[in-house]
Amino acid sequence: MKNNNILLKTYLVSCLLLLSSYSIGQRTHEYYVTGEIHCTYQLKDGNKHGKYREYFKSGHLSVKGYFFKGNEIGIWKYYYDNNLLKAKVWYWLNGEMIRKITYQETYR
Repeated sequence: MKNNNILLKTYLVSCLLLLSSYSIGQRTHEYYVTGEIHCTYQLKDGNKHGKYREYFKSGHLSVKGYFFKGNEIGIWKYYYDNNLLKAKVWYWLNGEMIRKITYQETYR
């Protein structure tokens, strides 16, 4: 188990270093039809690349994570509308999910 934790931490650090060294493209915003912001992300060569944030209509954060060339990478966090953590999901560079932890809405 200890080796798996070291491997996972090493992988995540390398993902963040890769992202920080890669130039980010055009920032894009999407809105609900009622005008509230729905999500923000960057596009590079037509793919989502870099920081991604998604929001509930209430304005609370719903999802946060990072894309690399269109694939989810690293740790993604999902939230309930009351700001409590709903899930954490880990992704490899190719977008493959490697681990998922879910939390009850009453978790604090």
